[in-house]
Amino acid sequence: MKKIKHPNLVHLEMVIDIPEDDMMLLVMESLGGGVSMGGRAEDEPALPEGTARSYFRDGLCGLEYLHMNNILHLDIKPENLLLDAKGVLKLVDFGVSKMLDGEGDTITGSVGTPMFWAPECCIPGNKYSGQKADIWALGVTLYQFLTGRVPFISKTADDLREKIQREPYPPINEPWIQPDLKDLLDRILEKDPDKRISIAEAKTQAWVVRDMAALPVLNQNKAKIEVTQKDVKNAFVTIVSAPLIHIGPQNDRITPVGRAPW
Repeated sequence: MKKIKHPNLVHLEMVIDIPEDDMMLLVMESLGGGVSMGGRAEDEPALPEGTARSYFRDGLCGLEYLHMNNILHLDIKPENLLLDAKGVLKLVDFGVSKMLDGEGDTITGSVGTPMFWAPECCIPGNKYSGQKADIWALGVTLYQFLTGRVPFISKTADDLREKIQREPYPPINEPWIQPDLKDLLDRILEKDPDKRISIAEAKTQAWVVRDMAALPVLNQNKAKIEVTQKDVKNAFVTIVSAPLIHIGPQNDRITPVGRAPW
C-alpha cells in the first residue's frame, strides 16, 4: 500500500508500530469528501447521471492500476469509494484484497459483500477470475449510483446467491436511460465472466466517454510496482515509550514522559 501511487487510490502515508501496546496505526490520506454513497441497499437517493459517470470513470482507472499490479480489491462497493476535497473518487479498504503470485488471477472462495458478488463467486469451491469479479462489483456499484439500490437483494443468503446467478438485473425504467448506458450495464452485469466487459473495453465505451475526455492510457512501465527488501525493512516506524521519570518534589510522584512526537 505504501508503494501504490495513483490519483484514484487512497495513499498510505505512514505505518506506526507501537509494540508495547500491541498496536499498529495506519496513517492514511485525508479524504474530506466522504463516501460516494451511503450503505443502505434499497433507499439511497440516486446520483445524477453525470456524477455517476464521473465516479465510475475514476473507479475504472483505480481498478485498472490495481489489476496491472496483480492486486485484487474484492470488496468494491460505494462505501469503499471515498472522495477527496475536490470530489475525486478513490478506492479504499484493502482488508480482504489479494496479491497474486505468478501469472493468472484465478482464486477460490468468496469475500467482501455478498450483494456485490459476481455469479461465479456464489458457487462454493468454484475457481474464478478475481479481476472479472471486481469488474462485476463495479457494475453493481454503478447500478446503485444510478438507482439508489442494488440490483439483487434478499433476506436469505441462499436466495441472494440464486438471484445473482439466475435472474436478470432489474431494468431501469427511466426516460433518461439511453442505449449506450443500457449497453454498458448489459455488458458489465453479464453473468458469463468470459463475455463480461473488460476494463480496457469499458474505458472506451460510448456512455463512459460521452461528453467527456477519453480516459488516460496507463503506462505499464511507470505504473508497475516492485517491492524490494529495503521497502519491507522500512515499511513502518516503531515508537517506543520513554522511561518513567520523577517530575518534581511537590507531590513526589513518578509520571511517564509520554511518547515521542510523530
